[in-house]
Parts: sequence; C-alpha cells; structure tokens
Amino acid sequence: MSPSLSMVLGTDVWLIGGWLLMQPDPVQERILENGTQVWRSRAKRMVMNHPHPTDGASAWSLVHPDAAGLDIGAERIWACVPADRDPTPVRSFGTFTPDLNALADWLMACHTTTVAMESTGVYWIPIYDLLESRGIEAVLVNAHHLKIVPGRKSDVQDCQWIQRLHTYGLLQGSFRPTAELSTLRAYTRQRANLVEQRAVHIQLMQKAMHQMNLQPLCARLPLSRSPPGNRLFE
Repeated sequence: MSPSLSMVLGTDVWLIGGWLLMQPDPVQERILENGTQVWRSRAKRMVMNHPHPTDGASAWSLVHPDAAGLDIGAERIWACVPADRDPTPVRSFGTFTPDLNALADWLMACHTTTVAMESTGVYWIPIYDLLESRGIEAVLVNAHHLKIVPGRKSDVQDCQWIQRLHTYGLLQGSFRPTAELSTLRAYTRQRANLVEQRAVHIQLMQKAMHQMNLQPLCARLPLSRSPPGNRLFE
C-alpha cells in the first residue's frame, strides 16, 4: 500500500511530531501524483508527505513500542496499552489514590515505559506525578494537537488514539518542570496570591473606617502592614 499524502489545514503554522506545517493558499486543487490523489496549493504547493496512522504498520516505524495512552476524566481514566501486552488492552480505572496506584501497577506489569495523556484541566496532575515517581515517562499533550491529526476512525476510543499516535512518535509533549521546580513554583504562586489578597483586605479596612468616619486612623492605615500599624486595631 503506497502512503497517502495528507495536509493539515488550520492556522498559519503547526508543529506536529517535529513537522513544521504552513497553511496553504485557500484555493486548492485535487490532482493525481504517481497514482496517488493529493491536495495541492496552486500558489505555494505546500504538501506534507506523511502517511495516515491508519494506513498500515508497514508504512510506519515504531518510535515508542512500549507506549500507552490515557484518557483522563473527572471520575474515570481510560488506559490503553499495546495489544500484545494484555488480553484486555483497554481498561478503566477510578480517580482515587488506590485506583491510580492500580493503574500504575498495571502499566508496569505491561512493561510500559512511556505514557501520553491530554492536559485536561488539573485531573492529569496526580497521575502524572505518580507515573514519574514510578520511573515511567509521562508525556503531556495539548488536546488541540490530537484533533488536527488526520486519519482517526469513529470507532476508536480516545485512549486508543492517543496510544497509537504516541507509538509512532506523532505527539509533541508540552513543557513540564521537574518535581523540585514544580514545588517551588507552587510556593511562589501561593505567596503572590497571599500578597494580592492582603492588599485587598487593607483596602476593605480603609473603606470600613471611612464609613465609620475614623479619619485619623485612615491616614495611618498604611502602617497596618507593620507591627505598629497592627496595634491600631488591638
């Protein structure tokens, strides 16, 4: 089977699996090239010579043969491993800590070395951290990148599609700092939030004293951030 030629349309530039794609001209023409039907721009002729993931394994090389895919939701997580690793390669797990540990144990039993998942809200964070602690590479994928990859069939679940794309190296992982940097970033963001909330509450106290006509205290309210200012309210 000769690989088909496909083109990703959308915004001006896309980066998928290391491929830099530019949006062609709006005017397209369908032509036959070496017996293969392709779309070609009449002006730029920007064509992506890349087969679909469903064109057969012979047209592709396995980049991550031990890859798994996760479809993460608020209450359930669907996981998919290679078909030769388990009689039931697609399983469903809960989202509580024992369920996540069971999922990680199953992935390790299937000799999984890398797992791809969508960045769905904050639901991916617990399983991402758990997999990294188990020594499994976790790849966080932008959900929009999955939608623009052509060739998906309607009867394929999300976890199966993620696993298939990750197996052939078609997913671009998002940046995720190390555990130490993530902890430091969380503390820094929390401190910034507390400082911002402190300023809001100082303004509320100033407004309340204006309403009570406590003008002398209002003039000295900026001192409330220091111990002498705090004694004004004791």
